[in-house]
Amino acid sequence: MSAPAIDQAAAAPPPPNVLDLPCGACQRVTVHQRRPDGLLVCVPCRVRAEAPAWPHPSSAMPPVAPARSPTTAVAPMLLVGGILAAVSVFLPWISLGALSRSGMELGDGGDPAIILVLAGVAVVLSLRAPLGGGRRFFAFLVGLAILVIAGIDFQEIKERVDGLADSPLAGAASVGSGLYVAIVGGALAAIGGGTGK
Repeated sequence: MSAPAIDQAAAAPPPPNVLDLPCGACQRVTVHQRRPDGLLVCVPCRVRAEAPAWPHPSSAMPPVAPARSPTTAVAPMLLVGGILAAVSVFLPWISLGALSRSGMELGDGGDPAIILVLAGVAVVLSLRAPLGGGRRFFAFLVGLAILVIAGIDFQEIKERVDGLADSPLAGAASVGSGLYVAIVGGALAAIGGGTGK
């Protein structure tokens, strides 16, 4: 080593005896004092300084990730379709002037009860979203079954109404709103089940 280098090393200032460093024991930035043997010791707790507890010495506390609130996924189109189909069986399926009969009152071979059960299945499936491949296909079949049954009943009741064309009741009889609601509900449930929405 040359003489100028030795002189520069001799002239280098000694390391500071007091430093502000993060203390793992105190869990905060504290004053550290250098001992004669060169080790830094935390003044409040007298623990020897180790590796910094946090990446930045100015951090007073370690970062905490925000807690995620649990979310409930719902397939809205399937849910609405199931609700409409369930409601439809209690609405008029055939009207005759001021008189009307709901699907449950007509019975029609148990079709309204079947639609009600399928509607309940659709609602339950909609609350278990996101739908996987198998459940999505099953939900589609449930909606399609509602649509087909409601379509068949619509055609049968329409034939009954048309059969009154030559009677004094012609013009007073009509297909009730319940069947239209059932068809819409089945269509929505089939689309919602097929797309998982």
